[in-house]
Amino acid sequence: MIQLSPLAVYVHWPYCAAICPYCDFNRYLNPGVVWQEWMEAFSADIKTWKKRLGPRELSSIFFGGGTPSLMHPDLVQGIIEALQAQWPTQKKSEPTNVEITLEMNPKDIAALEGLQRAGINRISLGVQSFDEKTLYFLGRDHTPDVCIQALKVLHASGVRMSLDLIYAHPLHTHAALWEQELTEAMHWAGEHVSLYQLTYKPGTPFYAQRHQAPGEDLILELDAVSESILESHGLLRYEISNYSKPGAESQHNLAYWNYQDYLGLGPGAHGRITLENKKYATTAHKLPKNWLGSLKEHGHALQEEEALTRQQEAVERLLMGLRLKEGIPLESLLKLGEAFTPEFMVSLDTLKKEGFLHWQTSIAMTPKGRPLVDSIVAYLCREKMLTSM
Repeated sequence: MIQLSPLAVYVHWPYCAAICPYCDFNRYLNPGVVWQEWMEAFSADIKTWKKRLGPRELSSIFFGGGTPSLMHPDLVQGIIEALQAQWPTQKKSEPTNVEITLEMNPKDIAALEGLQRAGINRISLGVQSFDEKTLYFLGRDHTPDVCIQALKVLHASGVRMSLDLIYAHPLHTHAALWEQELTEAMHWAGEHVSLYQLTYKPGTPFYAQRHQAPGEDLILELDAVSESILESHGLLRYEISNYSKPGAESQHNLAYWNYQDYLGLGPGAHGRITLENKKYATTAHKLPKNWLGSLKEHGHALQEEEALTRQQEAVERLLMGLRLKEGIPLESLLKLGEAFTPEFMVSLDTLKKEGFLHWQTSIAMTPKGRPLVDSIVAYLCREKMLTSM
């Protein structure tokens, strides 16, 4: 019998006030939303999932998007209360110790007080840059002054906070520019910082500009600058894109990287759920009207549900776990041992000799390999690396 991991819950809010040119998430321009209708839908979905999942330990809740800071605070509170009613996390007389994060646009900082009352205890602030030209290039609808004001409010509020920045874009023509921006960011950083390399996703306006991306050598230099500056300020790298003070790691994102169960709620949300000793990939209806309609008609929002093969589990475990600084315990991979062929171990040894990863009690990326993790996983999972069962 598989020991079920704690349950993390991702809640997707699909609406934004503006669409960023690099974003390929499931997002739409904000229409007039009747929040009570959405509350009924979320409540129905949560009750349906409780019937399927049964008692579980709720480990974290994460509101992402889209721009969830546009949500009505009563809707946020209602979703949190509905989740905790089905999977209780504390006695009524005690405060919850569950991490409840919401992604916030700096322009929405006036909503913070209401969101805190709703139960949010951690904010992920999408600053993206402290440079005005960069913000304009990224299509952001705020200025550096707005970011700084939002950060002042967050620090004064006492809420836990993560700061998000984007780097390795065409305006980063040399490492000194990124070093200067990161040094400024350290004045405002709290316990957690996420640094995301700009990616060029098919279907986005930025995809046609992918040739402008910095070269591999500059990206490695930017990565080294990032680690040096943040760690000098006590923010230690624990995942490829994430740094925190000890004990302040994102518990929700650790659930992803450690390949624990997570439930996806909201339009287009994905999940990974263990049912009857099998891991399932779930996908909710993507279009908001279809998501709402399915819940009204069927009482659930599932569009797809697939039982993963051992090979698929192995690929996903590698893709997620190798993002962590400590990597994947060998014991964890041995549980999926029948999914790998002898050639897989030969490839691991080759990557080790070439300096891309190291492995003893765990398999982990080296600084040289970290920026190439997706390509390395593709190499490890190519034909003949996994069994055909």
